[in-house]
Amino acid sequence: MRSRMYWRAAQLCVLSTLVPAAGIAQTQSAQPEWSHESDGSWLAETVSIGNEGTQVFAEYGAYVNSRALFSAGDANPPAPVWSDTQTEFNFEREVASAARAGVHASIHHEFMDANQVWKRAILRCYSSDSATPDWSHEFSTLIGNGDSSSVRVSEDGTQLVAAIYDSGAMKTGVSVFGAGSSTPQLTFVVDTFGAFEAFVVSADGTTAAFRSSMRLVVVDLASGTTLLDQFLLNSTFYGALDISDDGRGLAMGTANSVVRYERQSSGNYVQTETLQLGAGNFCAALGLAGNGTTLYYVVNNFSTPSLARVHGRETQSGASLLDWQAAGTGSYLNLASAVEVSADGQHVAVGLYGDEGQSVPELLFFSADSSSPVAAWDAPGSVVSLDMSPSGHNVAVAARTAHATQFGQGGSISLFEMPDLDLTVDGVPTLGATVELRQRLRDSAIARVIVAPALDSSPQYFPSAGLLYLDRSLVTWLPAGSAGSQGEVVTSYTLPSSPSLVGTSLYFQGVGLAPRDLSDNFVKLTILP
Repeated sequence: MRSRMYWRAAQLCVLSTLVPAAGIAQTQSAQPEWSHESDGSWLAETVSIGNEGTQVFAEYGAYVNSRALFSAGDANPPAPVWSDTQTEFNFEREVASAARAGVHASIHHEFMDANQVWKRAILRCYSSDSATPDWSHEFSTLIGNGDSSSVRVSEDGTQLVAAIYDSGAMKTGVSVFGAGSSTPQLTFVVDTFGAFEAFVVSADGTTAAFRSSMRLVVVDLASGTTLLDQFLLNSTFYGALDISDDGRGLAMGTANSVVRYERQSSGNYVQTETLQLGAGNFCAALGLAGNGTTLYYVVNNFSTPSLARVHGRETQSGASLLDWQAAGTGSYLNLASAVEVSADGQHVAVGLYGDEGQSVPELLFFSADSSSPVAAWDAPGSVVSLDMSPSGHNVAVAARTAHATQFGQGGSISLFEMPDLDLTVDGVPTLGATVELRQRLRDSAIARVIVAPALDSSPQYFPSAGLLYLDRSLVTWLPAGSAGSQGEVVTSYTLPSSPSLVGTSLYFQGVGLAPRDLSDNFVKLTILP
């Protein structure tokens, strides 16, 4: 899944759909592929993107809410592929998706007594082919107001990890589930010494890390063994924490510094770098590349609340990749809500609360070779949740209509697609539907699309063409497409209609024939009901 990515900043400047963003010189204005807007009855709070960037999952509402699945290829505005409506009052909603599979999870709190004092966390696991949960699990821990719960899904969708804070014990219970059962495979307790502010799981599902205001703890998810346990003396009340795909690299932001750790051959973690932020500064959000090669983080300061400063650096050489600031105006805190980095460290998305004067966009896109944002989106309020596909090609955003520090209803769930993709798809891949594969012409004057039911476990490299991601032994050619209005080749493809194929996937890649050239990306289509 961790495919090559080429975000050509120069190409952004010539796309007709992009115009200069107000207040940021030489930055282009990004617009969502689609946006699901609130009618005023629900808040956008949490969003995740999965299945190679093709599915967006969200849970939204005020007290009564819905969990909904969207297709990345849908028109604007999108219609949910399915929606599961919740009728009981619930709070503290969160979702997570498998990056490579159509597995999605939601967790929230529901009242468990008539006096509505105590709550319990409810976890649900979904497959993309049904609005009915595959299973649900109610945790026994009694939850008070503001207590934490969270869920993560491994990259391949085979493992769900849930964390529930027990305020009475001041510890966090961890439950590891397989995707097929509501019975935990493993349960254990982590001594977080307070509610965790951040919880991350490596993409391979081997390692989890917790960060409270008092403690940083890293655990092995196969055994529950503690790999790192460190007291924190200068932490903040924001959860700046991330881990590499294989769990070897770890980064944490605190009230005065950003700290990196590396796992040693013995299994324990050693602190390898401390970046001092300066007096009064703190790091509220950061992102570590999946391969651990780059680190991006945002610095805030209460003395200058409208200012947010974005930094990027190579982890091995320490070379600076980015030092850029969003000055802003007014007294609202322009807090960093999220930082997402692609697997190869080349692409970055930063979510901000925004400033009172609305002079700074709330969603910023960077590339590793740029000294300022290559694109930006000016949300009507604050970006509160953000998720990126590992390739960096797709970004899902939950945004509020009002600033996150102010009262206000409404919001949106939006999908952004990077404009340099060689191959894209239009249409929702439901049974029997016809979708359109749009192939950008580069050097080749003739282009075709190939399809296979599987990817190659080790993509083959052809020196004159590029990487072939599809399983070569299973590839078939689609009929030649027709010229599109934007200089691309459009190939129609009708999906099978047999109900037994719901949930199965097909993979597509573009091929240039004169001269030979393979598209930089592939497209995965999972058949939906």
